[in-house]
Amino acid sequence: MGKMVNQLSSGTLGSRGNMHSSRSKRKLQHPDLTISNCFLALEKAEDRMRPSEGACCFLLLLLVAELLPGSSGGNNPRYEKFLSQHRDDPRSSFHGRYCDSLMRSRGLTKPECKEVNTFIHGSKRQIRAVCDQEGVPDGELRRSLRPFRVTTCTHRGGSVRPPCEYKENTSPRYIVIGCENGWPVHYDESQIVTTV
Repeated sequence: MGKMVNQLSSGTLGSRGNMHSSRSKRKLQHPDLTISNCFLALEKAEDRMRPSEGACCFLLLLLVAELLPGSSGGNNPRYEKFLSQHRDDPRSSFHGRYCDSLMRSRGLTKPECKEVNTFIHGSKRQIRAVCDQEGVPDGELRRSLRPFRVTTCTHRGGSVRPPCEYKENTSPRYIVIGCENGWPVHYDESQIVTTV
């Protein structure tokens, strides 16, 4: 199968896995190709699978994996920004300068020092679940049903121009987030909920 995938990516796969330029240009048509047939075809040994059948199955599986709910947030820029600004799991190690280093590396100190930012030490799946069954409504936001380990970085004051210096507060707390179509897109820094 790996050999076939390499040949597919290079465009050299013909009807029997050999290089045939005239055959590789024809359209692949399999009216009986379904997801269940795909899985059955993939279970066959490589020498018994028709290359065009394997190629169709491989492409179909990639498409299905991309379309499954929760498989990716790559086409949601607000979710990706949320992760960049508010998720650090596992917690990074910066030898005593956690907030200063992480805020700088995540781009939260330019053009000015961000006043306060919280990093959640939880998996993407755990955080996203707050937008669903692992969270409860809190106004227009959602509050987690269980506490998360978080680190809040607060600017020490003085100039808002870099270099920025932060103090850190690490504690478990319930997170309050804004969700958009089931994706976390906003962390509410104004609510610090330690008990429910």
